[in-house]
Amino acid sequence: MIQRRSITVLITVASIIAGCSKEHPSDLGPPVAKIGNEYIYLYDVISPGDSADFLRRGLEYHKNRITRHVMRAMFIKEGYKKGFHNNDSVIEKMDTFIQSEMLNIVYRKEILDRFTGEEARRKLYENLKKQVSGRHILITFKGSSSAPPETTRLKNEALNLITKIRAEINNLQDFISFADRLSEDSTSVDGGNLGFFEWGRMEDSFQEVAFSLPINTLSEPVESSYGYHLIWIDSVKSVKMASFNKMEKRLRNMISTINNESLIAAAEVLVDSLNDDAGTEINKDRIDELAKNISTFTQTPTSGTKRKNAMAFLREQIDNGPLATYYDKEITAQVLIDLLSKPAGGQPLISFTDIAFVEKIVVGRINMAIITKHGFDAGYNNAPELVKQLKKKERELVWQEIHDSEITEKMNNTDDNIRKYYDEHKDNYLSKRKSDIVEILISDKNLADSLYTLSRNGADMTELAIKFSERSTVKRTQGIIKDLKKLQMGEIGKKVSLMNVGDISEPINLGKRWSLFKVISVKEPEYKPYEKVQIKLRADFRRYEKKRITDIFESYVTDMYKPQYYYENLDNAVVEESVE
Repeated sequence: MIQRRSITVLITVASIIAGCSKEHPSDLGPPVAKIGNEYIYLYDVISPGDSADFLRRGLEYHKNRITRHVMRAMFIKEGYKKGFHNNDSVIEKMDTFIQSEMLNIVYRKEILDRFTGEEARRKLYENLKKQVSGRHILITFKGSSSAPPETTRLKNEALNLITKIRAEINNLQDFISFADRLSEDSTSVDGGNLGFFEWGRMEDSFQEVAFSLPINTLSEPVESSYGYHLIWIDSVKSVKMASFNKMEKRLRNMISTINNESLIAAAEVLVDSLNDDAGTEINKDRIDELAKNISTFTQTPTSGTKRKNAMAFLREQIDNGPLATYYDKEITAQVLIDLLSKPAGGQPLISFTDIAFVEKIVVGRINMAIITKHGFDAGYNNAPELVKQLKKKERELVWQEIHDSEITEKMNNTDDNIRKYYDEHKDNYLSKRKSDIVEILISDKNLADSLYTLSRNGADMTELAIKFSERSTVKRTQGIIKDLKKLQMGEIGKKVSLMNVGDISEPINLGKRWSLFKVISVKEPEYKPYEKVQIKLRADFRRYEKKRITDIFESYVTDMYKPQYYYENLDNAVVEESVE
């Protein structure tokens, strides 16, 4: 029977170890706008952590940021008014989002909180606030990680030995003496001295004892992967820390990292339990058969009679029976159709010839469903953090729907409109002014001045370039540089763009060398043909059309909802360095 845990689901829940998102503060800051009877507060527009940077900026920045937020809020209001939250696409996306969020909340409430509750966080915080200095004696045994290969001492023999040593220790000097003579650790040369160490440096079993042991007290034998230890703590010093509230998220993350394997094991136990309740059965033979059928289908030549498309083929496979069952539900080949038809680049059909991959998809779909059901049964759907996330997601989807409906779908990208746009904006499609020049590049400023004078008096600059120019291409080009544009060759291009045919420039300093040149021809800007600018023209028109329609709709919602702004409230706002 296939194992009913999904690697995908376990990775998903393990990734949530980073902890809960920060709660919105009870103080929302000053009101900055109003839509109808609804106030918008500073911390609706920005996150509390951004307040210092936001309030340091000027009024125009404040206005722009707040106006954009208010405009989006009015779009969303209009979206709800038009009922976009009841669209099939929004409902489907919300269902998927609820499943994902329910995984997170079930994991947090039933697994993560057991390990990272307030008691555990406060205990870790107290341990992080100090470092301890001490000594230890290590006795290894066969199989312990630091035991030499020739070690024959058994585990119980090591425990007996270290227990006898403990009975002989009456003070610190006794401890140092035994560490020097009997400890099987590199610290034995210094009486077992470990110096100061912080929480997290040692194995859990060792540090739990070391950080709770009173100063100048001998521990009981402590087992670690290295063997058995005796510990003596001789000093404790404080470490400067931020407040518990500021450290809370980091503390949760640290506990989760330390207990990562335990968290994953607990997630596996939960998934197994839910599968038992659901009576989950995986039909391995049917999955094998489906994968083989897909393999045969993908290898069938397309020449001759027309082959069915992948969707039609998979729909036929549904009739061959379920791939798995749970509760009173079935998982069929529809699960593969769903993946194949994802709009943002679905899974290729050939990938479903991998039996293990199909098994993982099936198990993942079941686990997603039973965890979601468990969350609803437990009432987690009413948890404030989930309700808040769902409302935020729904507003995001409604905004997308109203934006698509009122702007994207109304963009009229026909060839006639694009041609009309081209005719009205032809100046945007002018070619660049191009000039041909003959240039002399030399290191000697006096020589450059002399050559400039000669050129002004009628000397042939091409002959001078061939004779004196230090540019590497001069022999091949006779000093001529063709089709030079304004933004090319730095100062040379800028200067040339202002010159006419026959003009000669005075020497221009280019660091360690000097350049002088004469304009020998100019190609003035001309309109690029419509056919030559199709790609850029279409992109420009889409931006133009989108802005035009957006401006119209923004004007409409502004007239409809008549927002009010309270920029003056920002003058008295307190810039907070941090928000708890």
